[in-house]
Amino acid sequence: MAVQTHIYAKDRIFNAYCELISKHYYSAISTTAIIELSGVSRQTFYRIYEDKTNLAVLHCYSLFSQIETMLSKESTIKDLLLLVLTVVQNNPVIFAHYYLDEEGRLIPFSATERLQSKWGTLPSSTWASTLVNSKIITAWATNRFSRPKEEVYTELLMNMPAKDLLSRGDLSVQVEKYGQRRIGSTIKS
Repeated sequence: MAVQTHIYAKDRIFNAYCELISKHYYSAISTTAIIELSGVSRQTFYRIYEDKTNLAVLHCYSLFSQIETMLSKESTIKDLLLLVLTVVQNNPVIFAHYYLDEEGRLIPFSATERLQSKWGTLPSSTWASTLVNSKIITAWATNRFSRPKEEVYTELLMNMPAKDLLSRGDLSVQVEKYGQRRIGSTIKS
């Protein structure tokens, strides 16, 4: 019976948070508001969730984890990143409430880092930080995620550090080529 009560309380808290994030920016949501809407005690809230941030990361994680069912061993990194962008685009209000909020921007980052560590497919967490801290994503959110995700994907990759896109050998070749460029080709008239 205690386990059922715990699950019931956890669901009520989670659902209350989902309702609040669909209406308010992340920083405008207080733990007290979540507790009041869920109808659980403060003690129950903190027994189940570490804090509001922990709950928010789990919320984002649950949205992004839908991707796992769509991936296979043949999936590419492009497939993965486009699916992440699809989840964002399919939940525009929620992700606007995260990405357009100074405090909330960290939430999707934490959720994607958690998934990335589980998938283990990418060379670093730079792609996750690029998704979160990027002016590109903020601009996309400001425009209600209306720009095609393929364009956003390309722009994100064009702005990622080369070391995260190329193997060490390929990077060495490109650095060498860059070093051999004539200075005249870099000076604007």
